[in-house]
Amino acid sequence: MFLSVYYPFSLLGLPIGVGLLNLLNGIIFMGIAFTALLLYPRFVVYFGLAFYVFAYYILAGLTVTGYLDYALAYKPYTLLHKDVQNPQIIYSMFYTTLYAAFTITLFDISVERWRRYNSKIEKLSSTDELTGLLNRRGVNQIIDLQMQQAQITHRETSLIMVDIDNFKKINDQYGHHQGDLVLKHVASILRKNLRTSDVIGRYGGEEFVILLPFTSIENAVLVAETCRKALEQTAIEVKENEPLSIKACFGVSSTAFSGFDYTGLFEQADKAMYQAKHNGKNQVRTALTL
Repeated sequence: MFLSVYYPFSLLGLPIGVGLLNLLNGIIFMGIAFTALLLYPRFVVYFGLAFYVFAYYILAGLTVTGYLDYALAYKPYTLLHKDVQNPQIIYSMFYTTLYAAFTITLFDISVERWRRYNSKIEKLSSTDELTGLLNRRGVNQIIDLQMQQAQITHRETSLIMVDIDNFKKINDQYGHHQGDLVLKHVASILRKNLRTSDVIGRYGGEEFVILLPFTSIENAVLVAETCRKALEQTAIEVKENEPLSIKACFGVSSTAFSGFDYTGLFEQADKAMYQAKHNGKNQVRTALTL
């Protein structure tokens, strides 16, 4: 019976569907449409609103043509004269539609900007500002997910730890600005020699970490050696006419030795890397040599 007359449907439909707006206090009642935009995809919300508008127009048309009463418990045209009621219904149809379209679109734009802003904040919180790689937090999050996937599929996954040789000496001799350029250079070279599916991040200071999903330790060693040679053969000009060849130590571990445990995988790669540093630097060591 509630939907059999135009007046209650039109009176309650707008605040329920869209919401009530107080210019002094902002939104004091958030309608279904606003709430849905926060929870569901746009096409679902707009499809539901289209159905509501269609029903609204049908009821308005039936009321204007006299098939439905304007208001419950009142005889036809007792509240408003026919010459006033019907034009008012038609005008209110368009005004209500325009108001709803404007407010919902405005809110939709605001929600989209809010989501983009949050996405940007989330990205910044997991990105190393200097190199553009993942930072320690971002690396840990993604590697943890990758390790779970590797455990489910029971496929070997490898980890490479990288430490730039004599980085403190570079900072002391050429300055921290040039040291930053070296870090950017190393990040760029490493990224160019990896697959898009590989995960790379700056773990802290002059250390980098690389995860190679579904990669055996033998293939991971080949990747590490390729990166090491690329760094050594691609000099960076730290001063005018003074190119510098960057060298680094690489430690490689695999889930075949540590199991599907990120901590164990990381510790083995870290030990292998320090073994490379103690054995003359600029080399690749693996968990096999520990």
